[in-house]
Amino acid sequence: MTAYELVDLATSIGGRLDLQISLFVTIHLALFGGIFYLDRSLNRTEQIFTLLVYSIFAALSYYMMLHQAAMISAIYNDAVKYLSDDCCSASEVLARMARELEAGRNTYMRVVIISIHAFLYLAVVMTILFDGRRK
Repeated sequence: MTAYELVDLATSIGGRLDLQISLFVTIHLALFGGIFYLDRSLNRTEQIFTLLVYSIFAALSYYMMLHQAAMISAIYNDAVKYLSDDCCSASEVLARMARELEAGRNTYMRVVIISIHAFLYLAVVMTILFDGRRK
């Protein structure tokens, strides 16, 4: 692959990651809105079903985001190798990719994805189990 194809691929996967994050946020807004809008507490069956469906969604989202972030980092690693070639030595895009890798972009993305998923998972579980609505 050429450097330009790698940059295009990184951009494409980055768009998919952005879409996944948008879906993740939207689902949480809808879930919290639904829970707070409901005038009663969820019964035990509803709680179990909601937690099961949410857990499946959260796990799939978590692994997809981690995979996409790892793919982007791998593409960055491949792309910055072109900085030593005559064709791309002056490329600001590749230089930026190299700086992001040096700054620990892969570790940062993993920490962000893990932290957000853990925090929101805990928030959703606590909200579903301990929502003390009117009975």
